[in-house]
Amino acid sequence: MSKWWVFVAACLLYVRTLTFDYTFLDDNALILERLDFLQNLGNLGKIFTLQVFYSPIGGFYYRPLLTLSFMLDAIWGGGGLWAFHLTNIFLHGGVSVLVAAVLEKFGYRRGLSIALGLVFAVHPMLTQAVAWIPGRNDLLLAAFCLGALWFLLNYYQKQSWQNLAGFGLLFSAAIFTKETTLALLPLIGLYALYKRQATRDIIRKDGIRLYLLGIGLLAVLGVWFLLRSIALALSPGYPLGIVITSFLANFKAVFLYLGKFFWPAGLSVLPTLLDSSLLPGWVAAGVLGALLVWLATKKRWLAFFGAAWFLAFLSPALIRPNLEYISDFLEHRAYLPAVGLLLILAEFFTHTGKRVGQATTALVLLSLPLAYLAFDHSQVFADRMTFWTNAAAHSPHHPLTHKNLGAMYYLDGRHQEAAASYHRALALNPKEPMIYNNLGLIYMAENNFSQAEEAYEKELEINPYYENALINYGLLRYHHQQNATGAAELWQQTIAIYPDSASAYQLLINLYLQENNATAAASLTNLARSRGINLNY
Repeated sequence: MSKWWVFVAACLLYVRTLTFDYTFLDDNALILERLDFLQNLGNLGKIFTLQVFYSPIGGFYYRPLLTLSFMLDAIWGGGGLWAFHLTNIFLHGGVSVLVAAVLEKFGYRRGLSIALGLVFAVHPMLTQAVAWIPGRNDLLLAAFCLGALWFLLNYYQKQSWQNLAGFGLLFSAAIFTKETTLALLPLIGLYALYKRQATRDIIRKDGIRLYLLGIGLLAVLGVWFLLRSIALALSPGYPLGIVITSFLANFKAVFLYLGKFFWPAGLSVLPTLLDSSLLPGWVAAGVLGALLVWLATKKRWLAFFGAAWFLAFLSPALIRPNLEYISDFLEHRAYLPAVGLLLILAEFFTHTGKRVGQATTALVLLSLPLAYLAFDHSQVFADRMTFWTNAAAHSPHHPLTHKNLGAMYYLDGRHQEAAASYHRALALNPKEPMIYNNLGLIYMAENNFSQAEEAYEKELEINPYYENALINYGLLRYHHQQNATGAAELWQQTIAIYPDSASAYQLLINLYLQENNATAAASLTNLARSRGINLNY
């Protein structure tokens, strides 16, 4: 069977996602609300100096190549969501082929490598990375890291500058995709130790080119660090002690991911430890541990490289420094780590000797029920209401699930159900951001303006830089309290915090025009247009 059948299987499995709508978990902020930005090639340079959510008030994620990929989709697809889904599908198909190619490059039989690539292509735990558009970052990370690994393995077979250049280029792309790429460096060191005689020979024969590669990668890392520092300059950051504490507190999530890989039941879009069973993971860890011990007696050391790969790439997902807020462990974060588990299985099946053919057949047959589970699970990502209903049902102790389900009810005009969901979220976390703003919208719709004002005040007390609260409070003051001065102050404050807030510019310009303040309106209009903001007149 050709590796490209793996690509076909992966694409066919997810073709129906082409009709899927926004889930309103990050995809609205990354795409829907920023289409004007994404469709303007003039913003190409900006993506390397902004954090991924574009906000000027700080953030934690530097993802320029993710934003670049969204920009390309927004342009060639005309802003249609199907284009973003199509790119995800093709990326997943390509990564699945890469999985098979890398396993074959490790020396495993072609049939076994393809079968394991097929399992990767249809595994339901990985559905979120494909069906949920922001999961693309893990698709890109996997494509670049696995591609870099393929060139490295090829370099061990044939020392050529093309292999070194391929490795360097893809590693550079990976680091500008996600900082998790740094985990690849110790893994390369581990593989070099495993191939220590070959490594010594290569260093002796090809030392100059390796030296130049090292200098080049250091330069890339320096540029990345500089641009990342600019983008995240206003990020509050966390002390190392808190990072370590959060990692240790969340280490149990390793068993959550292990359990879902070997027993893919109970999948959910926003899983938490509080609402998940770790029993399957404990069983899987016990079996896997025994398997590693057995493989060690057979000197199958690549199994330990697979275990290190799984833990190294999964570890960043366990670092959730906000210890006061419930942690979630989204399944797309297991996308690249899962390759390490496949490597362990490849070692095990290879050691079965003559039965490796039977194991290959069994894996191909296993892909059928896995594909069914993945197909069924993908429907959860079809639209915002389906998504957040699933989230609230499977993670009832997470305030975010009830907050966002309430927002979906509100968007559908179901205000009473929305308010009930908001209050459930507040019962779990009285300081949950954005909820009082959302309640303020409901109160305004009910002409209960005093309660709306109280809600906006509470929101800005909890979340003083929330753009929507500032804008909505300004609308309340202007339209219902006849306080144009107070409204203008709030919208001016919004622009000071968010210099590219199109809504704030539009509202403030309209206010100036209605007050016959043509000079102020013209000045603000020119400022908005100089920043590339499209105004609705």
